[in-house]
Amino acid sequence: MSAAAGWVRAAAASADATAVLVAYPLGFDWMFLYWYWTRFTETGSPFGHSRHLDLKSMYATKAGTPISRSTKRQMPSELLSDRPHTHNALDDAVEQAELFHNLVRWAGPPRCQARASGSDGRPGSGYAPGIGGHGQDRDRLTAAADSPADIQMRAV
Repeated sequence: MSAAAGWVRAAAASADATAVLVAYPLGFDWMFLYWYWTRFTETGSPFGHSRHLDLKSMYATKAGTPISRSTKRQMPSELLSDRPHTHNALDDAVEQAELFHNLVRWAGPPRCQARASGSDGRPGSGYAPGIGGHGQDRDRLTAAADSPADIQMRAV
C-alpha cells in the first residue's frame, strides 16, 4: 500500500496535478482503499479523505436521471468500454478510465443538452432534471467538462 500511495503521489506530482480517485461505483473502492491506506501506510491516503469522484453520480448528473436509473446497463453504449469486465484490478481500472474519459466528453442525451446551458450559454450553468428523484432544485447537481482537467460539479 505504501508503494501504491507513492506511485499515486509521484504520478500526480509529475503532472503538476492533484490526485483524485475516480471509480464506479465509488463507495466500494473508496471504502476499501481508504481503509487500507490509513491502516497500512505512514502517509495515509494519497487522495486525502475526500478527493474522489463517483462515475455513477457523474452519469446521473449529465443524463438527468436518478441515481437508481444510472447503472451501466442503462448507459448509452458509446459511454462504455469495449473491454470485457473481468474483475481483474488492472482491467477494471482501464475500463473505468475509459468510462470517465467518455463521460467527460459526453454532452448528455439530446433532451438534456438544451437544459445544460444556462442563460449565459456556458455548459453546466443550468441544471439537469431528475437528479435525486425529488424534483427539488436544491437537490440537483450540475456537471460540465471539456477535458478531464476541467471537471466541475456543484450544487445548485
